[in-house]
Formats: sequence, C-alpha cells, structure tokens
Amino acid sequence: MPESAAGRAEFEETLQKIHDFRCASIEWMRRPESLTDYAAPESDMAMEFEDGPRPGINAIYVVTQNRGMSYVCMPCHRELPAHDRPDLLFTHLSRFSYDTKTQRFTVMGEHLPGDVLIVEELQRMPGLLPEDFHVKPEELLNDSRRPYWFIARYRTVERVLSAPQPFMELGRDYDITKKKRVVANGLMRPVLIRTQQLIPLQRNPGMVVALLPQLMPLQLARGIRPGHHRQRVMRLTAALSQGWMVHPVAKEVLPWKDSRHEMLRAAPQLCAAFQHDNTRWQAVRFMASYGVYAQIAIEAIHYDYWHYTTTITRVTQGDRCVLATFAIAREGQQVTLGNWKKHTQATMELPDGRALQIAIEFAVSEGFGARITARMMTLQANDPLIGTLEQQTVTVYQNTEVKEHMVLHIPKGKQLPSTESSAALSAYAAINGGNRIEMDVVQFNEERIKVGNFTLSKQQSDIAYAINSKEYRALALDCGFGVGKTLTAIVAAVSRVRENPSNIVIFTGSSNAVATAAVGKAAEVDPQLRFVRIISQVHRNRVEEELRTEFDFPVLWRRIFGRIFGRIFTDHNVPGMHVSAINMQAIRLYLNHTQDQRIANAVIKRGLLPKNIDAAEELTLWECFYRNYQPRILMGTTTAILSSARSAELDARKDLVDLVMIDEASQLPLASFAALATTFTKAKMVLIGDRHQLPPYADRALPQPLKKASIGTPLSDAIDNRAIPSLPLTEVRRCPQQITNLLGALFYDGSLKSTRTDREINIFFSAVGLPDDQSIAFINNESKHTQSGPTLINEGEAALASKLATRLKQVFPSVSIGLLTFYSGQHGLLASRLVNQAFVSTIDGVQGKEFDITIVCFTRSTGYRNSQFLDDRHRITVAISRTKKACFVIGSYQQAQTIQNWNSIFINEPDIVYQAEELTNLDHADAMEL
Repeated sequence: MPESAAGRAEFEETLQKIHDFRCASIEWMRRPESLTDYAAPESDMAMEFEDGPRPGINAIYVVTQNRGMSYVCMPCHRELPAHDRPDLLFTHLSRFSYDTKTQRFTVMGEHLPGDVLIVEELQRMPGLLPEDFHVKPEELLNDSRRPYWFIARYRTVERVLSAPQPFMELGRDYDITKKKRVVANGLMRPVLIRTQQLIPLQRNPGMVVALLPQLMPLQLARGIRPGHHRQRVMRLTAALSQGWMVHPVAKEVLPWKDSRHEMLRAAPQLCAAFQHDNTRWQAVRFMASYGVYAQIAIEAIHYDYWHYTTTITRVTQGDRCVLATFAIAREGQQVTLGNWKKHTQATMELPDGRALQIAIEFAVSEGFGARITARMMTLQANDPLIGTLEQQTVTVYQNTEVKEHMVLHIPKGKQLPSTESSAALSAYAAINGGNRIEMDVVQFNEERIKVGNFTLSKQQSDIAYAINSKEYRALALDCGFGVGKTLTAIVAAVSRVRENPSNIVIFTGSSNAVATAAVGKAAEVDPQLRFVRIISQVHRNRVEEELRTEFDFPVLWRRIFGRIFGRIFTDHNVPGMHVSAINMQAIRLYLNHTQDQRIANAVIKRGLLPKNIDAAEELTLWECFYRNYQPRILMGTTTAILSSARSAELDARKDLVDLVMIDEASQLPLASFAALATTFTKAKMVLIGDRHQLPPYADRALPQPLKKASIGTPLSDAIDNRAIPSLPLTEVRRCPQQITNLLGALFYDGSLKSTRTDREINIFFSAVGLPDDQSIAFINNESKHTQSGPTLINEGEAALASKLATRLKQVFPSVSIGLLTFYSGQHGLLASRLVNQAFVSTIDGVQGKEFDITIVCFTRSTGYRNSQFLDDRHRITVAISRTKKACFVIGSYQQAQTIQNWNSIFINEPDIVYQAEELTNLDHADAMEL
C-alpha cells in the first residue's frame, strides 16, 4: 500500500468507480443551471486536507495549471475521458468550487499544480446547456476551447512537501513561461518557481519548499492489466497518448540562512577551505549530493513522456541481437531525436500483453516524427516470437523512472577515519585542494614482470611495481592512447593478490566497456584467478552482447552453485557425508533459480538431498556466492561496485580492499571518486587514464558551481597540479607510427613513443586506390549538410562513408570497422545504411574502444570556424586514436583549414589530403539499408 494519501486513493481506484462517475456526469449535465451562491471565505481559514477513504461517487483529478482566475484540472486516469467524453478532460477549479472538507469556497492562490483533488460533483459552466455537449474526440487535447465543466464540490488530498532545500537555476533556458526551472538538493526532478518568488532573494542563494506531485494526469488505471484489454484501451485513448508530467512546484522560497552556503563559495577546492575533517567531509558530501541530484533532475527533462501506437515495419537479425524498426509521430509536434538517443531504455507492449524491453540503437528524422531501430533486449536469437513481430501493432514508450542508482555516487560524510590515516581520503583531499602527497624517488626492480604468457615492457613493469609499492600512497598514471594500460593494471592486480591472498583488489571505471576489457585481460593473464564482474541480471540484459562475459555475476554464480549441486547430489548417498550450511544455501538458491524447474521440483519433492545438514543461515544470492567463491578481484562499473559495497558481505570486508584501480579516469566524475574514497578508506587509489581524451560528461544545463564540485576533472587535476604522484605510460602499441607521431606532436608535447615500425604497408588504403605508405587520409567531400531537428545530417557524406565501409568489409571480411560521427543525426543515418558491417557511434560514445579501421565523419559542410565542437582537441584525439591500422576522415578540406587544430594536422601531414573522386572500387559496394 502506498504511503501517501494520494497514492492510497489511486491504489483503491477501480474501473467501476470510473464508470459510476461517468454515468453520474450525464445526470449532472441534465440539471437546470443554478450557480451556487458564492460566499467569500474568511481570510484566516487554513486549508484542510483529506487523508482517509473516499466513499461515494467521485473521481481523482490533478491540478495542472494556475490561470489566475481558475485552476485547470485533469483526471488522473485516462479511462475517464477515454475516446468519447472529451468534456471530462479539462475542468476548472474556481472561487465557486466548494471544498467539502474545509466547508468553504476555494481561495484563489492556495492551490498548486500537483495538488490532488477528490472531485465529488461537476457543474456545467455558466451559459452552457445540455445540447452544447458534443462528442468530438479530435478536440480532446484542445485546452483552448471553452471547458464544459467546473468543479462544484471537492476535497484536497493531503500534500507531500519537501524539507527546505538549497536550489540553483539551470544553466540553460528551457522555459518559455514565467516560471523558471531550478534544481534542488535532494529532489530528483526540476522544481518550478515563479519569477516573483525569486525577487526578494536579490540573486542571493535561496532555499525552496516544494510540493512533490504524487500522481500524474492521464495514467492507466491499475485495473487494466497487460493484455488485449489494455491494448484496446490504449488504442481508444490514443488522443491522450501524451504522458503528462507535473513537476514539483515551489510552495515557499526562503533566504538561505544555513552556513552551508560557505561550501558553495569554496567549491571545488573544499579540502583547502575546510581543514577540520568533520567539516571537510560534510562539505564534500553536501556539494556532491547537490550535484548528483541536479544531474538526476536534468535527466528527467530529456525524457519523452508520450505513448506511441505504431507498427513494426521490419525485424532484422543483427550481428548478435534482434533489431526492430518502427516509426513514431505525433500530430503537429516535432519528435526530439535527442530524447531517443542510443541506449535509451523503452518498453514495447504487444497486443497479447507481453511487455518487451528495448534499447534504442539509432533514430532518423522523418518529417515531424522519427524512424527508430531498437535492440530487443529480452529476446534470444532463436525465440519463435521473432517471426511474428513484423507488421504487429504495438505501443512504445520510454522508461521514465528517475535514475535513483545515481544516488550511490554520493559520498559518505560521517564516521570516517582521519585524512592522514586513510590513503584513499588523503588522495581525494589532495586532488580537491588539500595537502599534496609528495612523490619520492623510487628505484624499481630492473627485471621485467612476466605473468603467464605476458611479459611487460620496462615502462609497464615500473608502473606495475609502483602500483604495488608501499612507497606510493596514491598514484595517477598519465597514459597515452593504446599503451596497454589495462594489461599493465591487470598484471599488477594479479601480482598483488598472489602476494596478499587475503586482500581484495577492485578494478572499476565509468563504462561497461572498461569492465569487459578488464575481464578479457584477466582471463588471458591468469585462467586460475578468482575474479568476478559485478553486474545485475537486469543490467546485463540491457547491454550489448559484445559487452557480456562468462565471468559476469549472473553467469558465474550459476556455474559455481551448479558445481556444488552436482558434486553433493552425486555423492548424497555416501554414509556420514556432511553438508555445510553455506553449501546448502548455494544448492537451494541454485534450485530456486534453475531454468529447468522439473529437475528442481523432482529434487525437492523426492527428498533427494542429503539429510546431514547444518542449520541453514539465510543469505542473499551475492553473500552466498561471495562466501563460496571468495573472489580476489572485483570488476565492474563504479555504480555496480558502489552498489555491491552496500551488501553485508562486502561491507564487512571493506577494510580488506587495499587497492582500487579506476580505468578511463579522464571520464571519472569527482563525486564518484569521492564515493569510492569514502567507501574504501584503506585502499590505495590508482587513477589510470588519458587526460588528453574526453573529460567527464556534464549536461549544459548543469549550473557551473555544481559542475565544478561534482563533475570536475580529477585525473587532470591530479597530474597538472601534482597533487598525487604520477608516472607516464607513453609507449603506444595500438596505432600506426604516423598517427602516434602526429597526435603526440600536437597534443602530447611529443611525449608519445611508437613501438610500431615506420615501414608498414597499408593494404587497406591500396584496396581503395590510395597510397599504401599512409595510415591516415583526409577525404575531401563537398556534399552539403541539412538540418534535422537540433542536429545535422549529410546524405552525400553518408553515402560515401557507407560505400567505403562496405568495400573494405567485402575485401577484408574479418576486420573491425568503426564509423565515428560528430553529430548524433549522422550517426542514425549511417546506422540505418549499414547492417552487420560496421560499428557506428558518435565520437563521445566510443572512448575505450578500438577498431582495425576507423572512418570519421564531419557531417557539417560549412561554418567550421564557428564550431568549437569540431575543433575540440579531446574529441579529435579520441576520433583518430581508435584505429589500429587505418583511419579515413571525411569532411570539407577548405572548411577544416579554417580551424586551428585541423589546420595544424594538415601542416604536419600535408600529404594526407585526397579528393573523394580518387577513391576507387566503390561503385559496386552497396550498403544494406535498414
């Protein structure tokens, strides 16, 4: 049962109650007009709220807008107006509406958008007659037409208010109304504040008490279960498909009298401003919390809240997944492609009621709508349902739940050891403005480290020694691209757990690609190593097939428990055999989750398990797995690691974690680093990454103080400010020497050294008619771009890139090809032209990956000089350095010369420019269009 009064009222709603209210409204329509005598309420009478049951005929409405002289109210359930009662969609609450709880008329200004009303009776608007009612479904969403009803009698459901919380205005103007969107600490959605409420603050920091909406308008009633009837309701109420969102609104704005505003002024150098440990870590927690909640709220702005009824036009068996294509549109309004970017989670409801989870692969603009291709996350390649999906009419909508898992990235602020006694806390404090950790000169072993079939270089060996050396309390690895940093870190981790078998090493990063790469290297370095990649079953289903591994927790625990079950079940008749409680727990969990329930039922019902068993202790799945397997290295994203740290088993062993390595640390937010440091306080923190690549992502709307305090650039700060000891890792193995030398000279101060020869013959260039002594080519293409919503596409460039990728795949079927774009619109266009031939991504989404061949697309044909985006050195580094063998860049040479970094590339390598016409053998390379 929901805790709030509004939630309980909605929980008790039934279709019968909705039907009774619709029928009663017909009787109210026939009544003679008689406006209730208005009596002004006493000014000092306070509102009273309803929190009990609601007997009799009534309906739940939500206040959605204040129009000054009245409030616009909409029903909570879309079954009330359905497709035949548009009159019930928009009703008005005015000073002639009678509050039966307070027993007085409504006072204008006392209600707020988000208030929930129990409407007991409606009355025709003055001047309207019964014959003025017309069923016009096409006018269901026309809120400008004169409403038919106003609310005659009602009760207001008890509100849920936030505690006073500090707030900031968004750094980007999303609004066209007189209300401003602000982000508040502790609130997961933006808060709307009237500009008049901000005037008394005079730009000083303020605090807001917000009304937190408990119900949204036009939701499906709980009585409609998935299935045929639900689909019928969705189709009949298609005009109401918009998922209306009522954001929190400010009930009261107060001056910020709390002393914490000093923390806001001191950010991000909090550890320099606050020397006392208790105050310091409370400040770090407060600012990180403020920033994390702001990010969660901003994410909610980018959701598409509509429900779309559409037809699946094509189902394709992808490389390792099933892809479905469909179109979405809404009349007279533009579908924002940015809200349907890659990896967006959504639900597809089938007519039989099954709800399939899908993840967006790409979206292409089509008029006001979009054509979307999505990955079917819950379908296996051999599922018989696949053959029946094409031409099915389905309902598609985004999963718009707030990202509560981000709260895990809020650091602890209490019960922490002193900074001096904690290696992790001292590392964070040094980066955040506190005392530096000085680096002493350390003489490393001259021997190169060898583990299994891998022998590290002298530079890699020195770093592995440093990671495990007690002389370094913290460490930052200043890496180049393609230098083997993951291998170096894994070898260091293996060496450490061999020397200290009782300790735990954590290897983490911001993306699943980091964890997947680490798992692959660990399995190669030491096949006998006990390690696990922490990931939930739900999240594993969501990620691409290539990011899943056999060491993922949902796979590994079944394998380990299955072995225990097989061993004990086989030997259960051995006299005197004893089964420990932990093994019994593993068997029970295995049987409860086994896919073959016939085996599980047979074992349980026939009593085939041994009888000599210790008293079983109730353990969670993770706790039982940890006790049985006892992994020495834990891998996973920072979110997964922080989530597992809350389990009782790992929480009790956090002091055994003596090393935390963070890969791709250039993208590590400061709040996440603080959360790791305050969770594993005894661990040595090792930041591994390339500060010349992309920094942590921050939405443009995030206020600058919160960006500095919760996002920051911890890796760059650690190295540039010499906050903690750092060592270089600069021997590039991935890229051809030409690319290494080019990027090294432009962006790395000449520090990179290539291990590749300068005499490599590039067979990929010769396959398309270019000289085979180059590894990078700029292909001049003058086709024009066009605007596609907020982004850009270039049809000519897409055709050229598709033909080039297809030709290379035809000649070299085993090579990996990555098509990388600066613009998301071009990503969708390219992905729609290529199926199973190349990996297509924006440049911002490809860090940490590598390909044999990369094709980089500019898309824009004019205005390069005005685009800092195209000339960003971090983005250029990521784009060009993904290749292992050859890189093609497609763009306008004339325009590229006008921007600094690309012009420097042409000055350093004048012979890499070719005309598109010089590419040969492309005419017969036909891309498969989806």
